[in-house]
Amino acid sequence: GEAGGNTPPVLKLDENGPEGWGPLGVAAGPLGATVGAPLTLSIWAADDGRAWGSIGSAGKQGVPVTLTYFKHQGPGQVTFSVPKDSVDYRGGKATVSATFSEPGAYILRVRANDASGVADAGHAQCCWTNGFVKVVVR
Repeated sequence: GEAGGNTPPVLKLDENGPEGWGPLGVAAGPLGATVGAPLTLSIWAADDGRAWGSIGSAGKQGVPVTLTYFKHQGPGQVTFSVPKDSVDYRGGKATVSATFSEPGAYILRVRANDASGVADAGHAQCCWTNGFVKVVVR
């Protein structure tokens, strides 16, 4: 959604796949992985480059989209090659590897934040997007 004139980043989990924005975002998978072997994921993100409506983001137009990676669900530990990354707000691709400690069904989450930042994401209705990737680990 839109709050204070700002819109969340657009996120894709496949270059030719669907776009998503906002907390419900976009989903992909299931992908297959093996315990202890890195699974490479690619994420495409872009933003309008505006930071309207947020005191904390005043003057922060054109800031890169920040990507943060999480294990959303699953039985074991997930280690990311980089826990946080960024891409140019005009659009870019990030690549991360996830390594799983145990077999099972997982959901990984990437959160894309615009210039309003993580501090605003928890309560300001804007401006972040979630991406969810289902992974089956053997």
